[in-house]
Amino acid sequence: MANRLGAVFTAGILGVALSTSAHGAQVTGSSVSLGWTAASGPVSGYYVIVSRNSAPAKVESVTIETKKTVSGSVGETLVVQVAAFGQDGVAGPVSPPSDSITFVSPPPPAPAPTPTPTPTPTPTPTPPPPTPVSPAVARDFNGDGTADLVVQTGSDVRIWAMKNGAVSSEIVLPAAPTGSRVVGTGDYDGNRSADLLWENSSTRALTLWLLNGGAVLATGTLDRSSLPSAEEWHVGGSADFDGDGRDDLLLFSRVKGEAEVWTFNNAAVASRTRIPGHVGAWSVVAVDDTDGDGMAEIVWLDELNRALELRDPNASAPVALGALTAGWRVRGGVDLAGDGRAELVMQNTATGAMQDWAIDDAGVLGAANLPSASGLGRFAGGGDFDGDGREDVAWSDATRRTVTLWMSSSGSPTSVVVNRALPAGGDVVSGATASDDTAFRNRFCSGDLDGDGRVNVYDFRVFRGCLDKPRTAACDLADMDSDGWVSTVGDIEVFKLRFTGQRCETW
Repeated sequence: MANRLGAVFTAGILGVALSTSAHGAQVTGSSVSLGWTAASGPVSGYYVIVSRNSAPAKVESVTIETKKTVSGSVGETLVVQVAAFGQDGVAGPVSPPSDSITFVSPPPPAPAPTPTPTPTPTPTPTPPPPTPVSPAVARDFNGDGTADLVVQTGSDVRIWAMKNGAVSSEIVLPAAPTGSRVVGTGDYDGNRSADLLWENSSTRALTLWLLNGGAVLATGTLDRSSLPSAEEWHVGGSADFDGDGRDDLLLFSRVKGEAEVWTFNNAAVASRTRIPGHVGAWSVVAVDDTDGDGMAEIVWLDELNRALELRDPNASAPVALGALTAGWRVRGGVDLAGDGRAELVMQNTATGAMQDWAIDDAGVLGAANLPSASGLGRFAGGGDFDGDGREDVAWSDATRRTVTLWMSSSGSPTSVVVNRALPAGGDVVSGATASDDTAFRNRFCSGDLDGDGRVNVYDFRVFRGCLDKPRTAACDLADMDSDGWVSTVGDIEVFKLRFTGQRCETW
């Protein structure tokens, strides 16, 4: 859209029908009329973006004209910007900010003639100090300090704005990128409004939407050429790894056990940092700040022996968290206690039992039992849905079309069914969550692949380059030529695998 819509202001200044000074404009009363030059291109309307008393700017209204009346209250200070949008709702360039506009009371009437001395004039009210900027709330799309829910039904995408654990309003977004699903809901540009990251299910292309108050301000397709497709790179989560107030993106390889952190500049990748980790089948199951230092850590899972490991990208050594017993899965990191340290939400898929693991750089500090999640549906992420400073848990049941929230408190969470039904075929989307390792484990077969008398493990996907066609998960292993080495049976040809790290040879 930035290539089709021109900037709104020719002079870069918002036109106000009032005198201004270096300190801005004072307006008597509680409303002001604003005007601007029309943007070039196929314009459908304009987003009017307002910052009140230095709070984060939000889209407050939409107009099809090049003028708008903005209201406020006496003593309130505003700064206004405008962005044009086209038929698809995507905004063009945002105008420079206006001079500050402060609403003031009318001056007192002149006193009647009297022999007494003239009263001292009432001084002009002093504008209130700027509102302190609070830490950004995860999944907050409208800047009100409360996490929101994103609901996708095919290409239809809507934000359910939450207030006190209930849906207060709904924002309709442009159609989702074709064939794509949400894999990230971080604040990637630091404007304190959550953004959306999409991944195409077929091509694996990543598309970033930068939002402001639910309006799409910019989009971009991310370059993932640094991630070889054969190494199976997946989105692991969104979190702030460097403490700059902007969420970063973590991707990981299930084949190599490595990770890569991307930072952003607008809707493009600004930097890529490779994080060495493991050799082989490890997956990222949680990305969050577990020690309260303002920077995220990574929780890894060994897909084969179920060991958990906490890794701080800025630390020299990982921390072992123990091994998961049968049936237990990591669902994600959620700050249920509201102390700035995310805990691990654990679920037993066989029994429905739930636990909350408090962890830090020393390991697992303690585990607390949570209510059973049986019958609630799919874990749909965490967020502070009632604004009390504690993160809550969302569960989504697309079949029964219900969304249930676990509202955190000092005791056991309280279960609340959201006051709106999911649309038919719709579901809550929350970005990357715990990895599903079942299919990954089923890819492995065993056999003596190097003739040393010991059993090896081989992965059909790692060795698919040795075959004319992709292999399916079937263990066709046998010593076909009696040389003491296992060979694999293809469709019509016989291939022999030799271990050379993660490569193989055919002949």
